[in-house]
Amino acid sequence: MTNPNDVPADGTSKPMETRGGKAKRASSRDAISILQDKVTRLEDNTNESRDRLDVVESRLDTLESRGGDCKDDSQDLLERVDIVEHENRVLKDGLTELEKAMNVLRAELNIYKSDVANGVVSSPSRVLADVPKPKEFKGSRDAQETDTFLWSMNQYFRNTNTVDESTKVNIASSYFTQSALLWWRRRCADYDGDVPVDTWEELQDEIRKAFYPKNAQRELAQSYANSSTKTTSMTM
Repeated sequence: MTNPNDVPADGTSKPMETRGGKAKRASSRDAISILQDKVTRLEDNTNESRDRLDVVESRLDTLESRGGDCKDDSQDLLERVDIVEHENRVLKDGLTELEKAMNVLRAELNIYKSDVANGVVSSPSRVLADVPKPKEFKGSRDAQETDTFLWSMNQYFRNTNTVDESTKVNIASSYFTQSALLWWRRRCADYDGDVPVDTWEELQDEIRKAFYPKNAQRELAQSYANSSTKTTSMTM
């Protein structure tokens, strides 16, 4: 029977709480707690992953920045190399001009010595100014250009009374430019293992070998052969 004391004042009956209901509610609270723990751990893992991602992105930015710095350093180095190479070219050009000036002074000195030996007092600078200077030799593989240069140098030596062989070689080489200058630098450095060029005659031979076209060399040899034949016929 129902205990009258358990009846509410409004006359309704209060449901009885069984052991099974308590167990179910306890089990539900545990499941919720477990789920909450999992959510918390997942949130923590997510935040940790985001932090790691931020670190990775930061490192990536740093690496990219360093890569840019390396590129900047390389570009700066290349620019410095270009500057040094330019200065080197300027120095070489200046050295070439200096050599030309020295050769002019040598030629003036030769004229002055010749005038003194002949008892003539004159201004070598004024005399040298009247002597036409040879044109620069670029080293084109053209027989006519090569012959013209050699002929003009011989005329220059004759007019300036230049007789010293070493001086002739120095003066002639000071008129080399472009391919001829490159060839001469290698030649002076014994690039091909050849013997040094000490005389003007040797230099002329080297120039012909280096810059005469092969067909021009054959024509020159044939011309010399024909000249020798004619000379022999005339003497007989």
